[in-house]
Amino acid sequence: MEFLRIFFLTLFPGLGKALRLKINKPEVTDFCMKLLRETTEYREKHGIKRNDFLDLLMQIKNTGKIEGDDTD
Repeated sequence: MEFLRIFFLTLFPGLGKALRLKINKPEVTDFCMKLLRETTEYREKHGIKRNDFLDLLMQIKNTGKIEGDDTD
């Protein structure tokens, strides 16, 4: 049944969006969001910088732009 749901959403993304169907289960989405939130808070609290994608997301959140981004 899971395969059919994903297959349907892949073939008909517009209809899936109209019906508010998601590819991921809510538990998976909640887990990922919690992981990102906790990791971001930990890095900010302890001043950790790893030069990875999460650092870029944190820069956008805090400053509205990315350092070294010359697209202005």
